[in-house]
Amino acid sequence: MRSLPTLLVLLVAACRATPIPPQSRYPAGTDLTAKYVTVDGSRIRYVEAGTGPAVVFIHGFGASLYTWRHTLPPVAAAGFRAIAFDNRAFGFSDKPAHGYTNADYTRLVLALLDSLRVPDAVLVGHSMGGAIAAGVALAAPARVRGLVLMDAAGFGTRWPFTLRIVRWPLLGALATSLRARSSTASILRSTYADPTKVTGRDVDQYYAPVPDPDYGRAMRGVLREFRFDDLAGRLAAVVQPTLVLWGSGDRWIPPAIGRRMAVELPRAAFVIVPRAGHAAPEEAPELVNRSLIAFLEQGLLHVPENLASSPNAGLARSNGVHFINRPVEDLMLSRKLTNTRALRIIAVAREEFARSGFDGARIEQITRAAGVNKQLLFYYYHSKRGLFQAVLGQAAAELETALAALPAASGRPLERLERVLQAQFDFLARRPDLVAVLAQGNRTDLAPFAPAIKRLVVLLAEGQGLGQVRDDVDPHLTAAQALVLMVGYLQLESVVAASAPPLGADEPALRERWKEAAVQLVVAGVAAR
Repeated sequence: MRSLPTLLVLLVAACRATPIPPQSRYPAGTDLTAKYVTVDGSRIRYVEAGTGPAVVFIHGFGASLYTWRHTLPPVAAAGFRAIAFDNRAFGFSDKPAHGYTNADYTRLVLALLDSLRVPDAVLVGHSMGGAIAAGVALAAPARVRGLVLMDAAGFGTRWPFTLRIVRWPLLGALATSLRARSSTASILRSTYADPTKVTGRDVDQYYAPVPDPDYGRAMRGVLREFRFDDLAGRLAAVVQPTLVLWGSGDRWIPPAIGRRMAVELPRAAFVIVPRAGHAAPEEAPELVNRSLIAFLEQGLLHVPENLASSPNAGLARSNGVHFINRPVEDLMLSRKLTNTRALRIIAVAREEFARSGFDGARIEQITRAAGVNKQLLFYYYHSKRGLFQAVLGQAAAELETALAALPAASGRPLERLERVLQAQFDFLARRPDLVAVLAQGNRTDLAPFAPAIKRLVVLLAEGQGLGQVRDDVDPHLTAAQALVLMVGYLQLESVVAASAPPLGADEPALRERWKEAAVQLVVAGVAAR
């Protein structure tokens, strides 16, 4: 009689199917070419297509860049640089023993952006990739222009039984050894609302990396180290405009989770994809792509009020961003964004915070001036800090909208940098209350000046690429310093005028001189010799 170890070896061998050969792996048969880059200690496989602003796609658990096979070509054709990669542990990227915490994946994505010379990007994350994308947006807001969360993890996941077993200490190793093609097919079909849409080719591509000797160890590592509920209570600090997109038949992460995310996000639009499951970008690519491209082309330039007030709430249209979902509005969003009393509270609170600061502002004064009671204020904003975050979020959105409305500048990067700096200074100088509120951003996890910094970073990085800006210049540090020159002066204008009599007491004239000197200081300081 055969020993138990021998039987287990035979069982494992019987469960394995021969994977497709390397020459058949996606992106074989397409115009894309798989490349490799080593970042954060891992060899990462990636593809890219198109030119323009970068859009980086992050797949989910057990998937690969094959997830985005229907999405990359149309996004590239729309005028964007579309980048997708096999994340650590997945596809044909490295599968080390460790390195799978949320912070590890955040660090890897940022290192990948650096390696590919991407100063900032829109991050599109599906499932686990959505949790990773949101984590990057929270950790490094200046690197993320916008966010798209598709059936995203972050508030927990309903694992199928097969994957629940993998999480068990004793049976996990055995379960990941019995990696049959049929198991891959079963799990993949569970992510579709209509399992018959899963093709044999789809199963082949998903199964291709499974026989890798390190695959099982990597899966167990991810399930052991990654927190799939890491976003709970944190989304209010996301400053980027966000598209939340969900399959109506998602059994892994139900649409109710997506609605909760959209309610918590300060600047979000929500789309339900009908007749799609957890794998919405694969099962319903046409609708997903229309919504995504509309968001990339128009949604990034508008504050959420513009999205939410659309008369055609529901599905995305190809000619505009009209896709805030009615259930989200019914829950909370429309109350805050369109309710007259809620907006009046924010307007009064903004004056109070600008005049007295966070510590000195009084809720009693705000409610009296707004003509409401405390109960209503706390119903909308929950606390003084919640109200301040709402005020700060609206001020940040106002600044970003004003920057987006600036006329497109032409000419060399340094010339455009000079004009953008002047325009930013002029806008902030006209809004002292805005400066006073935004300067208190350290009271929250928000990053109110991120849009202004990102605009400068892009110009500086472009100038480096053309040899017009010194290579030793850190675009992010320089952009932040330039903003400090403007905001710091506007906060201390009277003190500066009184402390330096030779500058003159005429504050408007001094302001104009300061603007010109500060702009020239930045431009001359970064120019290549």
